[in-house]
Amino acid sequence: MSLKSHVDQVVDKFVRESNLTKIKPDLRHYGFNSPNPVDETGYHGYEMWVTIPDNFPVPEPLVKKHFEGGLYGAYMIPMGAFEERGWFGQWMSENDKYEYRGNGYYRNMFGFLEEHPNYVNRVYLIDPEAEGVQLDLLIPLKEKKV
Repeated sequence: MSLKSHVDQVVDKFVRESNLTKIKPDLRHYGFNSPNPVDETGYHGYEMWVTIPDNFPVPEPLVKKHFEGGLYGAYMIPMGAFEERGWFGQWMSENDKYEYRGNGYYRNMFGFLEEHPNYVNRVYLIDPEAEGVQLDLLIPLKEKKV
């Protein structure tokens, strides 16, 4: 089992058991490669976040974090078409109005996020990675100074 599928299972279970989709029907779901080593080999895992109300309890092993947000460019891909991340990065680097504001660290996907649109429904699917599922690739941007 990949680490991504394990974290999917943990987060999805939390969302379903806490009834989060009913409490926060506008919740959002993000994922990215985690820069934190999983073991001594330096292998990195996959981190996922869901938005929750401010005072919502989060059981271990989950950890509550605060996401600063900011401006992101978005590009939709079908699940699994991760090679398109390169094209999206090229678009950003050639853009006249925006420039990259990420951290430049490859192990956390250079600040890219993957958002699972319609996660509120996807979390209840038998095969959440089935054909037809889309991801939005998000790249951190800022307006260029003129």
